[in-house]
Amino acid sequence: KGQRKTEVDVDVALRNGTFNLTSQKLQAVDLNTDVHFDLEHGLSAPELRGQSFAGPLSGKLETRKVKQGGQTIVLGLKGKAQVSALQDWLHLSLLQPLSGALDYQVDLQVPTGAAKKHLHGYLNVTSQLKGTRIDLPAPYGKTAKERREFRVWQSMDREPSLFSVRYDDLFELSLQRRQGQVSKGVLTLGGQKAVLPSDDVFRVEGNLGRFDPAEWETALANIRKASGQYQENVDPTRLPLLDSSQLTINELILGDNNLGALRIDLQRQGEDWRVGLNSKAIAGTVVLPPHVFRGASGFTAADRPVQVQLEHVRLPKKELPEGAPEPEWVPSSLSPLDLPNARVLIKDLQVGDGSFGRWALGLQRTPQGLQLNDIDVFMRSVQLKAK
Repeated sequence: KGQRKTEVDVDVALRNGTFNLTSQKLQAVDLNTDVHFDLEHGLSAPELRGQSFAGPLSGKLETRKVKQGGQTIVLGLKGKAQVSALQDWLHLSLLQPLSGALDYQVDLQVPTGAAKKHLHGYLNVTSQLKGTRIDLPAPYGKTAKERREFRVWQSMDREPSLFSVRYDDLFELSLQRRQGQVSKGVLTLGGQKAVLPSDDVFRVEGNLGRFDPAEWETALANIRKASGQYQENVDPTRLPLLDSSQLTINELILGDNNLGALRIDLQRQGEDWRVGLNSKAIAGTVVLPPHVFRGASGFTAADRPVQVQLEHVRLPKKELPEGAPEPEWVPSSLSPLDLPNARVLIKDLQVGDGSFGRWALGLQRTPQGLQLNDIDVFMRSVQLKAK
């Protein structure tokens, strides 16, 4: 008997249809397209239109042959979404500063058959963020009229899985996950490429042009609030991955003081983290026990103290115009209840041209606040000890 060749050739007119990508919780509705399928060329839809993320989308779907065998289904879409709809989908607190509309392009590759042995699927989303407002301090914030390159890439059906985010030349994040848990990663600032480390660690590298904690206070408070609403749970077992990090801040602002450039080096030291600080204004080391990452609400009086040993602290003296009165003192918004137990040693404290010698003291939490212990000051041949 002669062999018979099976042929399948199907055309479907899809009207007001729905597309679901369950693994990514993605959905498109009101889809209109003419779909064609045959065994030789696979699935195709040359012109596709619909709605997703509260905005219109258009694109095409095609099937491509792979030389090594099998096929890949490739979906290319362009659209415009509302940021609020993206927030409802992702439940990601880091999107809290974003508002408005978002232009985007989606490229999705799904290998089928024998192609799975040679290729991995991926989801790639790019945008120029036109129409999107970002309420963050410079240079991360932007108006709706400005354009910034933004990309999110995620592997599919791959173990370990890969994930990356890039925001213009400002930052890039790369992560590797094993069985759903982050196993390694890197965050780079200032345009550097985020290349995954060979060891199972998480690194922070690069340059930050300017950092003023006061400018970030409101934005970070809003992100923390959104994190609580979304019930985001940061796995504390992943924290020990943080290691081998180097960051340079070109301009550090603390209150009214511009402390200039600062280099930060972070290394694991047993179960703690050793942070090296190096600048004209401040130099030394800080050893952080794990409990400091719990936040102030988790601090207790029995915690091991943070060890602060500084070679020098040199604060500029604010110069007033001639005849101008001294500004009225305004108390700091920092509460003693926000501070952990600590042992502090400053070998050389200077304010302007004045030298205030060597300072050592302990900070001990109490139910009422914070207690200063073992104060030891040596200044200009005078020693002061107190509790």
